[in-house]
Amino acid sequence: MRKSVVVLGISVVVSVGVSLLGAGVAAAQVGSSAGAVVVWADLNGDRVKDKVTLRPVAGSKTQQELSATVRGKRYTARMPLENFAGTVRQPVVVDLDKDRRKEVLVVESVGANTDRLSAWRLSGRSLVPVTSGGKAVQIWQGGGVSGVLRYGCEQARSGGRFVTVSAELDWARDVYVGERVTYTVRNGKMAVIGRKHIEGARTDAAFQTKPGACA
Repeated sequence: MRKSVVVLGISVVVSVGVSLLGAGVAAAQVGSSAGAVVVWADLNGDRVKDKVTLRPVAGSKTQQELSATVRGKRYTARMPLENFAGTVRQPVVVDLDKDRRKEVLVVESVGANTDRLSAWRLSGRSLVPVTSGGKAVQIWQGGGVSGVLRYGCEQARSGGRFVTVSAELDWARDVYVGERVTYTVRNGKMAVIGRKHIEGARTDAAFQTKPGACA
């Protein structure tokens, strides 16, 4: 099945489905219990890793709950769970704005070859989503044969730099056509600083990203 989606503001057409989650991005000290998965991440920058748990919401097949225990206090947030199996995926620990306070990527939607992720951070007394243009960021990954959806990070002089690639296969010419978009990331907010038209083979350099650099 094909559908139109928005990748951080970029409209593309992809096949809906499951992809590998950010190859190379570490989520150290992972555990699981009774349908929940646990990672440890320093959410407030005090150099102490905090327990972060993701679990299905009891009695619901369409929601999951992210919780974090920081200095003895528990913070929670709920987000969609669109997975036929009804199970949660392992969160990925990242530092998108390079401020030493980690964010957590959560898989909200799982399909045959494409995943949709959101990014969450501790702000004050709440777990809140990373935003772009005032809206929660949606990160798409996968695309199958007909599309390329990737994300990664790059070095910047200050703050973080986030990159997305979104492209669709032009069947007539047998090339992928799309955009490479670069964002700055500061204080949990993404802002576009560059867009580049790309086309060619999916193995070309312009289509490559480094998710491992987001750690």
